[in-house]
Amino acid sequence: MFLNLSYLQHLLEQEGELKLQISELQQRLFDGKKKLTTRDMQIHELESKERQLAEQVSIVTEEIERLKSEGEGATLLRCEEELDTVRKENGRLALDLEKAKKLLETSHRKVRHIEAKHQTEVRHYQERLSHEEESVEGMREEGRQKDEQMKKLKKSMKELSSHNQDLMEQLLIVKEELKKFEHLASDDNIKLQKKFTREMSACYTELQSLVQVCVQRAEGKDPNMSMLLGIKSSPVDLQGATGACEKDSQTVLQWLTKVQELREEIEGLRQLVCNKYAEELGNNLSCATQ
Repeated sequence: MFLNLSYLQHLLEQEGELKLQISELQQRLFDGKKKLTTRDMQIHELESKERQLAEQVSIVTEEIERLKSEGEGATLLRCEEELDTVRKENGRLALDLEKAKKLLETSHRKVRHIEAKHQTEVRHYQERLSHEEESVEGMREEGRQKDEQMKKLKKSMKELSSHNQDLMEQLLIVKEELKKFEHLASDDNIKLQKKFTREMSACYTELQSLVQVCVQRAEGKDPNMSMLLGIKSSPVDLQGATGACEKDSQTVLQWLTKVQELREEIEGLRQLVCNKYAEELGNNLSCATQ
């Protein structure tokens, strides 16, 4: 096969050389015809040689075609065709590869852009989350403070309620004692009744002061220090309560009116405490929801 290829190459070179010689001879023939019109013999010889060369070229060409169509020449031709096909396919794949590279570069740019945007959004959300956590922590601290205030208020209200209950029980005891003394008509009993009336007046005054302190505390105001410390003040002076009592029933009626008024004040205090507790509870629930 190597010898055939070398021979084919040699023939191709000869063909080229012959064609070159033909071209030179034709040029020389043309020049000779112009310059040597009298030299017909040379012209005929040149023409004969030209025909011979043409025949040789024809023979060589036919031989080349025969080699291409037969045996290893055909294989060589197929190899050349396959090589040409592979080159074309390689060119097409190179174009596809270039397109793929451009598409990949475009995809990389998009991914980098999306990644940068995502990182920016992540930083934004992290900062927002940090601010919200600080706000939540602040609200939690505020909630703890309000819980402490609520506990203190409940404790204070419980103490005041307990004290108020004790005073109410004392008042009931006093009322029971008053009923007992109403049936006594002797001078000693009248003296005792006067003393009881004075004690009743003092107890009424203290209870009324305590109710006012509770109202002031529930409204968030500073309590009256004289009332809070229990500084003695003049007891309620009912007509005939500490002096001459002509009619016991009138004295009892006056005390009953005062006690009813005091109970209304106590009921107002209870309603104020309930409203205050409901307001604090609502604020705590609102903070917990937020």
